[in-house]
Amino acid sequence: MIETKKMPKNLHWSVDYAYHHSSNGDFRKQLWSCLEKSLCDGNIRCSLSEKKHHYTILPNFWNGYQPSLPDQGIGQATVHRNQESQSIWHYNIYCDNISNGEEMRLDFRAQTNVQPTIVDKWHVHVKSHADGIYDRFDCIGSITNNGDQKQISLEMRTGLVIPAGEVSSSSSIICDWMLFDWIPTLAQESAAWAMLEDLQRLKPNHHICRLEDWEFELDGHEICLRGYSVYGQGTEVSYWWLNEANEVVLISKTFSTYVLTKGGCV
Repeated sequence: MIETKKMPKNLHWSVDYAYHHSSNGDFRKQLWSCLEKSLCDGNIRCSLSEKKHHYTILPNFWNGYQPSLPDQGIGQATVHRNQESQSIWHYNIYCDNISNGEEMRLDFRAQTNVQPTIVDKWHVHVKSHADGIYDRFDCIGSITNNGDQKQISLEMRTGLVIPAGEVSSSSSIICDWMLFDWIPTLAQESAAWAMLEDLQRLKPNHHICRLEDWEFELDGHEICLRGYSVYGQGTEVSYWWLNEANEVVLISKTFSTYVLTKGGCV
């Protein structure tokens, strides 16, 4: 654990939720502790064809449902991807959130040779600790080209097909978990793209805006993170911070913050 004297004095405004934990746990201390594991590790080795990053999920607002959670986080996320060909990457996402009892697994492919976009088809598996018919959710997603529109549909294990939205055929469809690799590229695009949130909810007209750099010293290391904001129709603004290797080390969303705790690649 980092000693208090080694911590930077202030958090960036986009991730400063310390005052919402004044009576239960130390958000600032836990965030810096997680970041130290990834930012101050000089022995990271990256493979060009396989990447895996692990994140701790911290609550932004303390609601008191379990006293130990501020020290443990409320979940974990792993972003694992393999390059199957020159233009196709295979993603496997594992995300467990103990605050809502969900364990989510996503399996999809993305085309990257021209403009990043998700490839038909994909799989969603969500296990919930709720009882009865709500303890599991499985579907296969697909894209159908219909003239000048792309239609997204989800097929349940019962055979029921649910429409999940449609966008212009010229619009790229980006799963939010693809942003771990494509933030800098998409930030240079002027055209809007559609976000397929958790492979289930299609949100149109998204953009990425460059923020300022965030410079600080952590455990004797000079750190510079590049900031970006992601925004669009139907989603809250989120803030993404990347290191010099273009790894996402910090994401601030409305209710939670993702912190890279095991940096580097396979």
